[in-house]
Amino acid sequence: MRATSGRVTLRPVKRADFPKIEPWYESSLALAHAERSLETRYADAAASSLKLLAICSKDDAEPVGLLDYRVHQPAVGWLTMVYIAVSDKRRGYGYGSEAVRALEAWGKKSHRITSFLADISVNNGLGLYFWLRVGYRPAKANEVFWRALDEGGIIAMVRTR
Repeated sequence: MRATSGRVTLRPVKRADFPKIEPWYESSLALAHAERSLETRYADAAASSLKLLAICSKDDAEPVGLLDYRVHQPAVGWLTMVYIAVSDKRRGYGYGSEAVRALEAWGKKSHRITSFLADISVNNGLGLYFWLRVGYRPAKANEVFWRALDEGGIIAMVRTR
């Protein structure tokens, strides 16, 4: 999978990318209130249909962010963004928003995706603000068919059609 939008190119993460990702990965985990190591995230993606993309500047192949996503989860026609992170130096400059738009466009075209989901921790205020700015909204009670509403302190942010 490769997608481009504006200043951003999305491409699969390679083990050779780790030295460029590791310096900012821990701080991004803390911001997102997440705990999965880069090695675990990469191994899970390699061993299954899970997807892990490097967010790169269009002019440079060096990763400036990560995007972990699932196609047709929680159901057919959905794309779930499990985790998004942008390096400390590039955070706040629109790279994450452009990456989300590129992935959405690719999902619509390649997999006929009509609904998008991002689960965020109730403790992640910056994440909530990010998803609202990108155009997502909290799911309504009747839209959360895959788990209980706010189960485990997770807010389901959605964009549909």
